[in-house]
Amino acid sequence: MKRLYLMLIVFINLILQVTIYNFVKIYDVVPNIALILVVLFSLTTNEYMGGIIGLFTGLLYDILIMDIIGINTLIYFIVGVSLGHFSEEINKENKLLFVFITMIASVFYHLATAFIMFFLRMNISNMILILDKIIVQIILNSLLCIPVLILVNYLLKLVNIKLFNNKL
Repeated sequence: MKRLYLMLIVFINLILQVTIYNFVKIYDVVPNIALILVVLFSLTTNEYMGGIIGLFTGLLYDILIMDIIGINTLIYFIVGVSLGHFSEEINKENKLLFVFITMIASVFYHLATAFIMFFLRMNISNMILILDKIIVQIILNSLLCIPVLILVNYLLKLVNIKLFNNKL
């Protein structure tokens, strides 16, 4: 049941991402809440569930927003599996660790996107022009990590599910 609720949260977030979040820009940048959710769910479950959530999130994100299907799917999958692998070793009580890991995942997301686009022979020179927006998004993702964690934890408590329970 926990899997279903996590997927539902991801799906609702992606609907909000393509509709409402675009109107709530900070310095003309929209935070990547989908990436934050992949990080949080991967760190609070395991690598199997992290990979599934990464694939599901990336595929939905690619279908709804991107022109090319597969880039976000691959990146979110890598993030989900990687962080899920280390989920049992991290101290889940330290919320600043979630912020730091979200920052690293955001940097990885942008570097991996540039790397994949380079090998697809797409124009990545524009990425240098928007470097300031990338930095703002990394900061926003990191700052929004704790409020998103609190909101998701609250929503899951409404249906008697503990986010920090590794048993699926």
